[in-house]
Amino acid sequence: MDSFNWKVLTLLTGKEIFTLVSLTVDNITIENIKGIITFPENNEGPFRIELNLIPEQKKLFSDAYETSESYSLVRIEAFGSNEKYISDKLFIKKYDIVPSIHEEYRVVIFAYEVKRIITFPSTESNHCNITFWLNDNAYIPENSWLEKHYDGNVIVKAAPEEYTTLKVSDELTFKFKRSYVYQNNENGYSARRYKVCEVITKNVITNQEIVDDIIGKLDNFLLLVSFGYGNRVTWIGYEYSDSYNYYEFYRETIKRTHKSNRNDWIDKNGYVVNDFIIQSFNKFNENNNYYIAIKNAIYALCNDNDNGIIDAKYLELFSAFESILLAYNKKTDSEKLLTNRKFDKLRTEMEVGLKDYFVRNKLDDNIKTKMIEKISELNRPSLRNTLERFQEAFGLHLDNLWPIFAEGVNKPGLADIRNKLIHGDYLYRKYDYLDFAKHQLRLILTITIIKVLGWPIEKTQYTNDHIKRLCYYFPEKLEAARDNWKLNSKKQKK
Repeated sequence: MDSFNWKVLTLLTGKEIFTLVSLTVDNITIENIKGIITFPENNEGPFRIELNLIPEQKKLFSDAYETSESYSLVRIEAFGSNEKYISDKLFIKKYDIVPSIHEEYRVVIFAYEVKRIITFPSTESNHCNITFWLNDNAYIPENSWLEKHYDGNVIVKAAPEEYTTLKVSDELTFKFKRSYVYQNNENGYSARRYKVCEVITKNVITNQEIVDDIIGKLDNFLLLVSFGYGNRVTWIGYEYSDSYNYYEFYRETIKRTHKSNRNDWIDKNGYVVNDFIIQSFNKFNENNNYYIAIKNAIYALCNDNDNGIIDAKYLELFSAFESILLAYNKKTDSEKLLTNRKFDKLRTEMEVGLKDYFVRNKLDDNIKTKMIEKISELNRPSLRNTLERFQEAFGLHLDNLWPIFAEGVNKPGLADIRNKLIHGDYLYRKYDYLDFAKHQLRLILTITIIKVLGWPIEKTQYTNDHIKRLCYYFPEKLEAARDNWKLNSKKQKK
């Protein structure tokens, strides 16, 4: 079945647009549906679309929906006198048809990723700036703030421009600032402040391809800012103009994080280390597997609000760290211990030896087959070996942190805890130490990212002395972990 197609005639009235909708499914067209499009609050989230169908329209709509999959991808186009609304991402996951007193049936659906276009008389000006709206709970450098004093005075202070404006290349500059939207209410006008990042380019914005290229680079930039503040910073929409139109784009709802504390490598002035971001930004734009692993690790760090299931977050952080190590193997051409030709010969001899052993000892052939399937894993370096080479290559010293690998009475290492959790084994009284183990993983992952991106640890607050202060109660936690590990072993032997 083809996707739904929407054509809408609109009359804009504040935040609600009253519409006439034309809906097409395959060769069936439902015309003149009365509808209302409601703007999302604070520019974030889906557009709400309320349709009022007469009985004939309701039957066609129901038939179309029932023949579709569990949800339907639709397209909406809304037209006014000089405005147009477009969305290629409108989902009907579930709907309720509610009868009204006017013999109409109400259906509510939601549109994501809506683009608004306002046409105005052409101008000769060239437009090179595009402003992105940021999520409200993002912690970003402030271009100005209010300083309140006990005597009642309020002083507006401004930050130096170098803290809020970063020129990442000759063609691209990112500038953090506050913007205001004014609304007329019963008591007069009110202003709402929101956070934005203005992108200043040398190229005139003439088509969507240029916008998409800017978005890719902005995503990398904001991810590095997120890492610096330990708080996810992302864009929820944008606006810009060309010589003929004004454009707005409302993004799909972004996964939120409520974490408010900052990371520890912010400089003494309370702002992100700009040199770090500029240096790392150029590497991120290489977009190879190595830096993709780093990006995913930053997502794992910044989407943690220290709530929820500790086990799941622990595994997410460990997986992020492991991905960086595996990407290092790929980058250094160390994914295999032997060449394919040499290992194929070894594999043949091992299979012959296994078959002979199973015949002589009259063992189950099914087990032999399963063991043969595992032989290929022998040609991959262990995670421990990879970590050792990785630490040597990057000068990554983790002596003051919980060991990733441990032996005998020194167990568990962080890898041991991961293995228990990933295989679904129960850790008795695990929360006595698992939360601190997660904290240790966060530190290891943060230091690793800084090292891989080539920024000196000495310029951050992750010096050995600082790590010692962060982990001052580590011996007590480690002793508790080892005691619990012994208890686990005893329980499992029963």
